[in-house]
Amino acid sequence: MNQKLYTLLLLFVGLLSLQMNAQTVVTIQDSDLVGDTEYSWTKDNIYLLDGYVFLESGGKLNIQPGTVIKAKGTPTTGDAASALIISVGAQIFADGSAEEPIIFTAESDDTSDPADLEAIDRGLWGGLIVLGDATIARPGGTDNIEGIPADQDKARFGGSDDTDNSGVIRYVSIRHGGDVISNGDEINGLTLGGVGSGTTIEYVEVFANDDDGIEWFGGTVSIKYASVAFCKDDSYDYDFGWRGNGQFWFTILDTDISGRGGEHDGASPDDQDPFSKPTISNATIIGPGVTAAGEGDGGDIGLLFRDRAGGAYWNSIITEFPGVALAIEDRDGADSYDNLVAGDLAFASNVWWDFGAGADITDFAILVDQNEVPAPTNQPTLITALVDGGNQIFTPDFGGVSRITDGGLDPRLNGTSGALFGAAVLPNESGYFDQVSYRGAFGNRDNWLLGWTAVDEYGYIGDLATEFVTDCSDPIVITDADLVGGETYTWTKENCYLLDGYVFLEDGGTLNIEEGTIIKAKGTPSTGDAASALIISVGAQIFAEGTADEPIIFTSEQDDTEDATDLEAIDRGLWGGLIVLGDATIARPGGTDNIEGIPADQDKARFGGSDDTDNSGVIRYVSIRHGGDVISNGDEINGLTLGGVGSGTTIEYVEVFANDDDGIEWFGGTVSIKYASVAFCKDDSYDYDFGWRGNGQFWFTILDTDISGRGGEHDGASPDDQDPFSKPRISNATVIGPGVDAAPEGDGGDIGLLFRDRAGGEYWNSIITEFPGVALAIEDRDGADSYDNLVAGDLAFAANVWWDYGVGNDINDFAILVDQNEAPAPTNQQTLIDALVAGGNQIFTPDFGGVSRITDGGLDPRLNGTSEALFGAATLPNEDGYFDQVSYRGAFGNSDNWLLGWT
Repeated sequence: MNQKLYTLLLLFVGLLSLQMNAQTVVTIQDSDLVGDTEYSWTKDNIYLLDGYVFLESGGKLNIQPGTVIKAKGTPTTGDAASALIISVGAQIFADGSAEEPIIFTAESDDTSDPADLEAIDRGLWGGLIVLGDATIARPGGTDNIEGIPADQDKARFGGSDDTDNSGVIRYVSIRHGGDVISNGDEINGLTLGGVGSGTTIEYVEVFANDDDGIEWFGGTVSIKYASVAFCKDDSYDYDFGWRGNGQFWFTILDTDISGRGGEHDGASPDDQDPFSKPTISNATIIGPGVTAAGEGDGGDIGLLFRDRAGGAYWNSIITEFPGVALAIEDRDGADSYDNLVAGDLAFASNVWWDFGAGADITDFAILVDQNEVPAPTNQPTLITALVDGGNQIFTPDFGGVSRITDGGLDPRLNGTSGALFGAAVLPNESGYFDQVSYRGAFGNRDNWLLGWTAVDEYGYIGDLATEFVTDCSDPIVITDADLVGGETYTWTKENCYLLDGYVFLEDGGTLNIEEGTIIKAKGTPSTGDAASALIISVGAQIFAEGTADEPIIFTSEQDDTEDATDLEAIDRGLWGGLIVLGDATIARPGGTDNIEGIPADQDKARFGGSDDTDNSGVIRYVSIRHGGDVISNGDEINGLTLGGVGSGTTIEYVEVFANDDDGIEWFGGTVSIKYASVAFCKDDSYDYDFGWRGNGQFWFTILDTDISGRGGEHDGASPDDQDPFSKPRISNATVIGPGVDAAPEGDGGDIGLLFRDRAGGEYWNSIITEFPGVALAIEDRDGADSYDNLVAGDLAFAANVWWDYGVGNDINDFAILVDQNEAPAPTNQQTLIDALVAGGNQIFTPDFGGVSRITDGGLDPRLNGTSEALFGAATLPNEDGYFDQVSYRGAFGNSDNWLLGWT
């Protein structure tokens, strides 16, 4: 290394160390938090818990991302341990991020030194306890929480509100806890007593705790993305009638001392209602090793169900226990075996492997009596239930398993793993679960432990999993006859699919598309249709749920998806597109219409109705490329067409790339889209009409110099006086035109946003830049029009940034009124200017990381750290809770680029 560079690096490290050491340590005792008061803990301080610290009813604690909370091992208060307890009626908002997790740890932990403490360093402080008002299975409906002295009334929990909200715990790492407060009585890493379903818990870790990792005492709270590593007792423990959900749970137990992967109890006493009955999917449970003989309570058992515990485990992996994998209590009186027989305890599509008792299901899955001694009388019933549930026995084939800090742990599945496929379709009435193809907590690519957990920071995790590659050499051809109404279909990433002609999924049909699946389409269909397209008809549903690491790709049969240089942005119109039709209201006479792009004689292409909450399914992490095939003179198919789609539909992280017509077009309906990218399309990027009334946030577009339309072409109704007119709310869009000097072919590529035909709507906190003509054009003519909506407040612009237009950067020039022929109509121009000024719109360079329209790595639409657009966003009206309130304008801040990996 260059000596000067090395010196500078040492100086930087030194300064960083001084800065960290300069953090103020704020000691927190119980008297420092009281009820009915709001507190904020920030990352510029370290907070030191001294004794039992209760946040009492009505209190609210906000913890900033990146904040470190430590705790004394020997409190000065005389308490047996230090712990943070959120009492019934109080709330904690510990909302970290993958880059800046919130860490709870011991006072002795030097968090700047990953080698400071190890997995054996347990019990150095208490833990985090959250108490709520939800139902618990205890006489009288309340109890005092385990781990806190019984004379503490503030530790009472339980009630009758199963939707109780104790706040948010997200990206939180809880380390080295589990202090003993009396003989054999320790505190769990995270204790949840009667916590209700209104509480959000996801991305939470417990590392090296001296008791259980996470324990539920009743309640209904759910947890998604949880990691428990190297704890002394059980990883996941539930009791007192817990009835929430869980998905993407990971645990690995140590060889020295451990409990069970899951210790699951039903109620206390056993006949108390309600008994525990959670649904858990996609758990990866790695025991201490088949040859381990560690100390601890039951470390030889994978999952134990007793005391009338119910529940369901779906699509999970249980492996590497020195004893049995599964033990279920079967005794006199109501018990967990009775729940198995009644269907209240179930196991579906799990993978089991590597147990000391052997690899035969009759050995590793057993019934036990109240003393956990084998009780084989009803053993055949258990085995039949497991076989009927599609449980399988084979090696999960992880990237790597290691329990030391050698980078040998990679719990993702190798590309050769049989567990990458075969996951059962989850019952999902609440919409909580993500349907994925794989079993276990990880697929082949995304390792959600990275960046925020102790297991990553301390050096346990490596990048070891071999990659799965889809073979598209022999695709499955899909014609219209292959999909019919009333049936469910599943397309998996182990196959490629080739659309041949117009393929309709008719009323009552369901199409599940696994993450990583590639769907191609013929440019010249064998069916005689003018194009190939997938059309989800009214009453049908599509569940295309990709991930950032494994997006679902729709593209042309000419596209070699393994070769990033195969096709370019100029390769447009090679197939049709994706069309989704729903039953929501549209602004058309009679309330229905045939969708644009499909022949008018196709009844299956009819859309519109009266159900604005209609649900056409889920489209998430989906990339639609090189579409827009011409089906007749001047009539192409949009990349994504949404006709009368209702608000029950989920669309987020969707891309349209190089389409020969519009990118995304709404024809009425109420569906919303969050995180959308439209790049290098021939016509408009975002086009709405027929009374669309949904929401949009975090939209990006960049237009090409050769041929382009508008950033947004926004129409109200057809005819113009038809109700309801379009009135969406859009925030945090980044709209980059073809360039101020460009002269692209196409329809209106010189205009940023056009509003006409009585279009309403709102643009908030957005950036509109680099158009060769004007930024904003609003139709002002005789009769009801978009200008009238502006005057009435039904068309509004708030806190947007405008910059760089061919007409200049004067607001009087780049924001204009136009007549029906889109010629300037300046009569009411001052009203428009006044509205923009009153809305806090500003004119300055957004200062992007980089703008480029060629494949030179020069495009970075995030904001530089010097950008004024990083701040000043207006607070959004958010009646339905859809919007995320961020400080920046545009689709990106300074750090996260959500385009990476899937577009």
